[in-house]
Amino acid sequence: MKAIVTKYVGPTNTKPSRIVAKAEGVKSVTVSYDHSLNVADNHKAAALALCNRMGWTGDMASGGMPEADSYCHCFIPAEFQQAKQAVFETRLAMRDGLNNGNPWCRKYGRVVGALTDIDIGAGVWAGEFEAFAATSGEVAA
Repeated sequence: MKAIVTKYVGPTNTKPSRIVAKAEGVKSVTVSYDHSLNVADNHKAAALALCNRMGWTGDMASGGMPEADSYCHCFIPAEFQQAKQAVFETRLAMRDGLNNGNPWCRKYGRVVGALTDIDIGAGVWAGEFEAFAATSGEVAA
């Protein structure tokens, strides 16, 4: 898995403000700072410019680093996205009673519920699940 680090570089007498995107084993990309974007979006734009040049695709997670002028961007593995999709599909079936028996008494049912149920409170994917359910033609319970 590749990580991309972006860093803000201030203006000089000859160059404007810019963001430099680097990854291990590849040549860096420099993108001029776009003042119509916020800081995080400028860093993401630089990371995407490097991805485009390298032909890398996929979803990324981004976040600030301890240095105030740097961000890190990591690819989310496709397998994670597929597992998340499977969890959502399973939760829809559980909610709509399209399963055999009571899934809540099985370990998978408790795990799926813990990830997607707003009522449990720890449902880290609860909001995303509700949006998924709404676009699946189902009415959220």
